[in-house]
Amino acid sequence: MANVGEVVVRRGDVVAVGTDGLFDNMFDHELEKVVQIGALRCLSAKNMADIIAGTAYEMSCCRVRDSPFAAQSREQSKRTHHRGGKRDDITVIVAFIVSSDS
Repeated sequence: MANVGEVVVRRGDVVAVGTDGLFDNMFDHELEKVVQIGALRCLSAKNMADIIAGTAYEMSCCRVRDSPFAAQSREQSKRTHHRGGKRDDITVIVAFIVSSDS
């Protein structure tokens, strides 16, 4: 099941989309920080996607830091004390919005 929506973009924007494995393991502010650093370093879309996926994977293996999955599981059940990430498939696509001549 996919979330579908529309977002207005403009030249220079970076679009990062991914599976639930990405968003269960990285908070939005963490993803934004990785994208900002990647943009400052002029990384290619592929390199940026690889770094984002790698960061999410590292978090999925971590049992110490908090993750969106852990936070949500604690909210839904007061008896659950899940910490760390969630092992899951992680797919990331990054695209740079550039001007077109059309």
